[in-house]
Amino acid sequence: MSRRHLRLLRDCLLALGVGFLIVQGGGKLLPETTPFPLWLGAQALLFCLAGVAVVTLMQAHLIFAPSEFPRDQPLPIPPDSQELWLEPGIHALWFPKPGASEALLYCHGNAGDLSHRIVSANTLRRELEVSVLAIDYPGFGKSRGAPTEASCYASALAGLTWLTSTQGFPLEQTLVLGKSLGGGVATEVALRHPTLKALILSRTFCSIPDMGRRLFRLRLGPLVFHRFDNQAKLPKVSVPVLLLFGSDDTLCPPVLGEALLAAANEPKRLVVLEGDQHNTPSDSRYYAAIREWLTKF
Repeated sequence: MSRRHLRLLRDCLLALGVGFLIVQGGGKLLPETTPFPLWLGAQALLFCLAGVAVVTLMQAHLIFAPSEFPRDQPLPIPPDSQELWLEPGIHALWFPKPGASEALLYCHGNAGDLSHRIVSANTLRRELEVSVLAIDYPGFGKSRGAPTEASCYASALAGLTWLTSTQGFPLEQTLVLGKSLGGGVATEVALRHPTLKALILSRTFCSIPDMGRRLFRLRLGPLVFHRFDNQAKLPKVSVPVLLLFGSDDTLCPPVLGEALLAAANEPKRLVVLEGDQHNTPSDSRYYAAIREWLTKF
């Protein structure tokens, strides 16, 4: 059984146990003489509270969907690329571009692992003519630990430190790109490092609570631990922002791009790619939009 499955089993048992205690314990507090309408209403409330407890305890498994990759097995990367280990226990892939003066930190989405991003990272290197560092969050691929909002931020910041300290790229010549959930990670990196060259957000969301309201009609508010609140952070980000969305994306539709554009500071731009869905492979239009944006800085 994998590490992820063990964590899922543990959290399922914990969530079910808490839900059971709420229903059983709350029910025992009701006296036997409780009128039936009041008893029924109280039971409904207890079931709702139990449901909220289960969702709250299981939210990490609803947000993160990592796959694991054997740590002793090399990834099928190009011969001029490299597997790295960053602190603390973060696995990364390095795609250097000889002679490139700029580097890009690549933060992927909520599912899979780096083995599914080799083509994307290598294409970014070729199309943008930059060196690319792609990171796996804790619990993804070969990276150690468990994914949380804080641990995802820590892994990206470790990647940025490696680019600037080990490879010598100045922040002013470093880009950060985040896709989907990675947009939340990239936004936090840009918030903490206001001298980065650019922030590129690809098919991302306003926040996790907002996604919960949109997808499941759930308003959990403060019960959401992993928030990735891009919309609240962008007004504080001074880095130039490029937003890339697909016109047919039903998970992160262009209306979210418009909301993020309104929240961001200048300079900023929203590009909507006609016909693209959430997981449509990036094509020449995608890279051309990034190249055109970068020529302004």
